[in-house]
Amino acid sequence: MIEIEAVKLNIPIPPEIFRRLLPCVGPERQEAIARFRFVEDAQRSLIADLLVRDVIGRRLGRPNDKIEFVREPNRKPRLKEAGGFEFNLSHSGAWILCASDFGPVGADVEIIRDFNWDDLKDTLSAEEREQLDPASRMDWRSAFAAHWTIKESYLKAIGEGLSIPPSELSAAIENGAVRLSRNGRTIRGVFIRAFVPDPEHRAAVCSLREWPPAGWSVRTVEEICSRCDKI
Repeated sequence: MIEIEAVKLNIPIPPEIFRRLLPCVGPERQEAIARFRFVEDAQRSLIADLLVRDVIGRRLGRPNDKIEFVREPNRKPRLKEAGGFEFNLSHSGAWILCASDFGPVGADVEIIRDFNWDDLKDTLSAEEREQLDPASRMDWRSAFAAHWTIKESYLKAIGEGLSIPPSELSAAIENGAVRLSRNGRTIRGVFIRAFVPDPEHRAAVCSLREWPPAGWSVRTVEEICSRCDKI
């Protein structure tokens, strides 16, 4: 079944804790993290990696030094010798989100930004442009973030990324239920939940099989640290 884990990150992490945690990921990831220009991005990326390792270790009983990843042709990371286990990771603003299951799964979290309507309207379907029109609703920015995470979680679950133009997809939330369509036709066989982690963020998780209503487990950085052994 789907499990959803999240970390609310208080940045910056003290340098001594960051240095202690960095060896908990492999050399390739250490090099990638070191290339970040901003410290906050490096720290967010490291904690995201550690969250994934924590989920894998807990769900599969695999020690940290036995966790290896490979890249699919679309560059999506996948656990080596996964036995059908899949995960998807997203981070934005203060939140890091990981959804996992024994089957395709997609997750997305977004901070609500000071969006400019003219910059975003081309990513929306005609139906969404009508629904979110700033002239008719004050909360269009938070609604846009909700719609975007729904569409992104679906694209990540099916492994398509942005090869499908977002404007071809139309999301709707009706009485808490999520509906997704493409070019006017309802997409069947996808099951999406939308979340409001806090007033500044929106999130969504998508599966290709039905799953019961579920919340997410919030982990602290300290919890993640205590479970990760050095490689």
